[in-house]
This record gives sequence, C-alpha cells and structure tokens, in this order.
Amino acid sequence: MNSLFLLVFLCFLAGHLALDLKKLKRAGKPERGVYFTVYALTAAFYWCLAIGWLPPMPSQWFVHAVSPKVIQMMGL
Repeated sequence: MNSLFLLVFLCFLAGHLALDLKKLKRAGKPERGVYFTVYALTAAFYWCLAIGWLPPMPSQWFVHAVSPKVIQMMGL
C-alpha cells in the first residue's frame, strides 16, 4: 500500500468516526465496546503499516503452509 492510499484511508476513518460519535451516545455499552475495539484494531493495523512493519496475515500463512500440503496430498 502506498502512502497516498494510507492517507486517504486515515481521512475516511477519522471522518467516519466523527460522524458516528453522535449515534454512539445512544448505543448500549456492548455496542460501543465492539465499535471501539474494531476501531482500535484498525488504528493499530494502520500504525503498523505507517511505520513500515507488515504484520503476518493468516492468508499468507494459508497460501505458504497449507496449500502446498493439500496439493501434495491430492497428487497434483
């Protein structure tokens, strides 16, 4: 991901959070907890990408570890 995409994504994320703050005041405590947990995970992932550390992705593990074993078992 290039820096322009990350900047635009951050602007959309901040704008969406600003728009949803009014609705979150009326939401229940569990809904607010889930909402802010998702936002915290997204912000942490964004920060990792911004500083140049690419966190391991489950799909990468699947492609590199599981798929070759399945293909070998199938005999392809």
